[in-house]
Amino acid sequence: QGYTGSNIGDCPDADIPVFGATTGNTSLQPINANVSSIGAVWSPTNRISISMDYLHWNISNEVNAQSADQLLRTENQCRQGSLDINSPTCVAALAQVVRNGQDSIVSISTPKINVSNETVNAFVAEGRYGVSLGEYGSLDLRAAWTDMLTHTIRVYPGDPAVDVLADPTDPNHGTDFKSKINGSVT
Repeated sequence: QGYTGSNIGDCPDADIPVFGATTGNTSLQPINANVSSIGAVWSPTNRISISMDYLHWNISNEVNAQSADQLLRTENQCRQGSLDINSPTCVAALAQVVRNGQDSIVSISTPKINVSNETVNAFVAEGRYGVSLGEYGSLDLRAAWTDMLTHTIRVYPGDPAVDVLADPTDPNHGTDFKSKINGSVT
């Protein structure tokens, strides 16, 4: 109806309640994960160490609770033509959003689902330096840097993979930073 952004609250349909149901799903499959890593540690003394690791996760059939907000956005994109209405995502979204004869939403269903595939590749570098404080003990300094090289999700088989790093605002997936730095002093 032309309401977007700051004036969405003016829409006469903005505060209409919609019945929603979240249910279990007897069709869920077991989660499968293939996880591998390779790394190296260099420790020239017992007080200094530097490590580097490459991590790879390939998770299939991950169980995920669907977001009602994202489901409604997806259903809208399918109806408006921004997504292929014949795609598995659109077929599922259109089946889960029930509308009446006036095209108003009557109910939505957000059962738990298996995410078809999630793949993550990351690099982690960590350094540690220990300092003796004599009779006062010791000090352990640590710093780590993690960089997500790739993070993709394919919700339904046949859908294109979603690059989570390309859209960090995605409410379902974009909750991780691409790079992180951690540090500690003990």
